[in-house]
Amino acid sequence: MSLRPTRSRLPVLPIRQTIYILCSTIVLQIVVVVLCFRWFGAADEAKQVDGMRLMALTLFPASAGIAWIWLHAVWGERQGWRGLGIITPPSKWLSYAVFAGVIAVILNSSIVHLFQPILGSPSPLPIGGSGGLTDQPVYVIFAFFVGASILAPLLEEIIFRAILFARLRQQFTFLPAAAISAVSHAIMHGDVATMPGLTVVFIIFAYLYERTGCLWLPIIAHGVHNLLVLVAAFMALS
Repeated sequence: MSLRPTRSRLPVLPIRQTIYILCSTIVLQIVVVVLCFRWFGAADEAKQVDGMRLMALTLFPASAGIAWIWLHAVWGERQGWRGLGIITPPSKWLSYAVFAGVIAVILNSSIVHLFQPILGSPSPLPIGGSGGLTDQPVYVIFAFFVGASILAPLLEEIIFRAILFARLRQQFTFLPAAAISAVSHAIMHGDVATMPGLTVVFIIFAYLYERTGCLWLPIIAHGVHNLLVLVAAFMALS
């Protein structure tokens, strides 16, 4: 089976710009995360992330990353956001994107359960208990949801689908390109137990982008996935 690509119509950045944006955005994220750990809240003796810091970690790194990419890949470019696949979504695909987000939750949970004897249980979100997210004001909880279900999916899909996957797609067929970007994306989450499930989920998101060339669809699917996971976690505490 040849790994050479069938003709891909996805918008793609020049390779030097791709490498620069990927590397610089990673560095920026590390810097902002370190600052969030310094400025927001304090970890308890068990080193659990408190609610204020959890909100900051979902809101500020993603916002900084989106602004950075806009500065270096959108502002001053003739195609603007269209050069990253952010175009008007086909209306008939919107319901598919929402459905994909729901299926992604089910698949991810099932795969995590399947691999649990080997990889262990995933790390729980520190949203409950004293100092947790549920112990914070409403505006902090709202900001956390905005960061986790809107800003984070937007940034991650730009990085791993619009930039990395689209570049890999110039060299490989769909599955290798989607798998490499998906594995990279799953590793970024830093939880070994969730990596197999997230890899499958991110391949589904890449398929949405491959079929339509519209990045809004995987962004919507990703946002629905994150929102449902968070709502389920909050409901489990009630």
